[in-house]
Amino acid sequence: DGFFACCSQIRCAQMKDSDTRESEMSTLAREFCAFMVRASGLQSKLEAFMEEKCNNFKGGSLLEEQKLEWTLLHKEYLELAEREMEEFLQEKNTRAENVAEALREALGNSLWSLPLLQSLEYESFAAQMITRASALQLQSEALASGGSGSFGGIWKLEQSAPRNLERFLKAQGVPWILRRLHIFAEIREVCVVEIPGTVPIFTILQLRDHGFGVSEEQVVADGVERCDGKFSTKAWLLDGELHVLTKPSDGLGNVLQTCYTVANGGRSLLVRRSALERTLLHTLIADDASWSITQHFQRCESTQLEGNLKASAVNQNCSGAASVPVQGLYGPYQGPATVTPRVPTPPLMPCAPTGPPTRQPVARRRFRPVTPA
Repeated sequence: DGFFACCSQIRCAQMKDSDTRESEMSTLAREFCAFMVRASGLQSKLEAFMEEKCNNFKGGSLLEEQKLEWTLLHKEYLELAEREMEEFLQEKNTRAENVAEALREALGNSLWSLPLLQSLEYESFAAQMITRASALQLQSEALASGGSGSFGGIWKLEQSAPRNLERFLKAQGVPWILRRLHIFAEIREVCVVEIPGTVPIFTILQLRDHGFGVSEEQVVADGVERCDGKFSTKAWLLDGELHVLTKPSDGLGNVLQTCYTVANGGRSLLVRRSALERTLLHTLIADDASWSITQHFQRCESTQLEGNLKASAVNQNCSGAASVPVQGLYGPYQGPATVTPRVPTPPLMPCAPTGPPTRQPVARRRFRPVTPA
């Protein structure tokens, strides 16, 4: 009886952890997240602005000199946000910059932040714009790299399980209001570009519902841990599955493992996220509903999407933005971006990049050489 009572106490302590982290969020950050749940007009207008202006960031990189035009567009974006948030800002007697600072302090190094919540800060805004500008090319490459049994392709959410997602996020200590946002802004599409070789490289683009932004990461499946200062990431292939392990570099917070599995004859993609706890709780209580969540995605056939990609390309070309080469995984592409599907060309001798990835929640991740310690 004492043993099970101990287990029960540990379980209760873990579930109360989310309430503790809720109290750690500032009042401003918490109330703004609550405002975002009901502010559908704000989300749609911010997304429309990004889609309209993202061509100005085509071919750009946060690792290079920033353009003055980008700063001006971010200022315009903040002005739009302040107009749409006017009632909220007046009620709280604050400004958009203060909201951005509160969100950064509460969620800056969290695995559970959302792209739209970060976009009020310049660096996150520019990173998301760069990703949006290259998304069309990335989708074309994903279609070209897809095949039976391949991870490459565009995958649409097939089954949603909000209750399981709620339990999983609560077990990770995610504050209640942020759990609401994650359920509201669930990942609806996953786009994967697979570059085969001795060491396969995967670029993964995720699009969220209701205008909550896009996120992108690039992983090298060589089993080598890479750290960019905020997060450590390691990826490997095992029995046909792609495993990606992510943890905070400071050692605080949970370790997250994401497993990608192609099933149903190459027509389905299962994305299973698991929390790897190093606590007594995880050893004693086997509760898969709380410690893992699986999302089901269905492959989109190229014939279903080529028309949409061409239409999107026409709309972007009509926007008046200059045609700029798209930044690829191994440098800029030659010539303007096109929507013609093509197979990405791997290096002559495929191998893993030598440096750690630049982990930005919404930017195309690049590898920078570093001097070993």
